[in-house]
Amino acid sequence: ALETFEVDLDTTRQLSDRMDPGILLVSESGIKTREDCENVHSWGADAVLVGETLMRAENVESTVTSLMLAD
Repeated sequence: ALETFEVDLDTTRQLSDRMDPGILLVSESGIKTREDCENVHSWGADAVLVGETLMRAENVESTVTSLMLAD
């Protein structure tokens, strides 16, 4: 919620149930771990937006690598 800055990845799951096929679903905010990426991917997300996690990372390259999913 914008008022509290609370983030709930379950919003991605809820929205994915309402998406028409062929629409790109991007999960935005709250992505911190590979498990988060795996969860939103399993719910239908085609992409993620990662911001704060990268800004706080000591090693951005390592953090990005740890978040990436292999197909």
